[in-house]
Amino acid sequence: MKSLGFGVPKIHAICDKQMIIRVETGVPEPLETFAKWDDGEYFIKEVLSGCGEGVYPVSLQNGKILADEREIGVDGLRRKIQDLCIVQEKIVQHSEMRRLNRHSVNTLRLVTAMKEDEPVLISGLVRIGTQASQLDNWSAGGITVGIEIEDGTLKKYGFRRPEFPERYEHHPVSNVRFEGFAIPLYEDVVETALEAHKMFYGIHSIGWDIAIAENGPVFIEGNNHWEIPMMQVHDNRLKEKYMATVPDALRRL
Repeated sequence: MKSLGFGVPKIHAICDKQMIIRVETGVPEPLETFAKWDDGEYFIKEVLSGCGEGVYPVSLQNGKILADEREIGVDGLRRKIQDLCIVQEKIVQHSEMRRLNRHSVNTLRLVTAMKEDEPVLISGLVRIGTQASQLDNWSAGGITVGIEIEDGTLKKYGFRRPEFPERYEHHPVSNVRFEGFAIPLYEDVVETALEAHKMFYGIHSIGWDIAIAENGPVFIEGNNHWEIPMMQVHDNRLKEKYMATVPDALRRL
């Protein structure tokens, strides 16, 4: 994505339980050297993970490795790492997205589909973390709120997974009211997602996870499996809109 001109988080290194290799040098070093990096906030993500699993927000402060504001050291980090990981920068999100919940990077899930050789936007929602988690994923306890895709404002209610039956008109931590909240830079985000799908025209539908920085969208990932049940919670016309993108010949099969 970066080589195509789209904004993505910077990848600093790859690592496992024992070694870390910086992208700039390509030299394997003991994992202990991570503590000597410049102070900052990072995300460590397992390469083959999904649904918020295998993602560990960590920070470095004066040679100390911290998670959830507690020092864990190299041994604690090693216990978290279960497989090959990448080390990414933490995205500094747009101030309006931060207002939803400052504890997490809150992202959009936009679903685009090819229709008559052109991508179209068919559905969208925003994923917001809660105080219990720095992650915004639905599967990690986050809240999802549907987007009115015509104008980029949020719908009335937010929901968590079915095992949490509550619905929310306001975020439980920030108390921001969902209905009418305007997604910043929304037109730019949608246009960029549609342009990105043109690069993958052989894939019929993609669920894009996109953060929003002050200067524009940052692509986290594109998903072939974009969690239909989660999207349907907020969009009772999802099937109708999706089927409208499927060619007539395929619909008759």
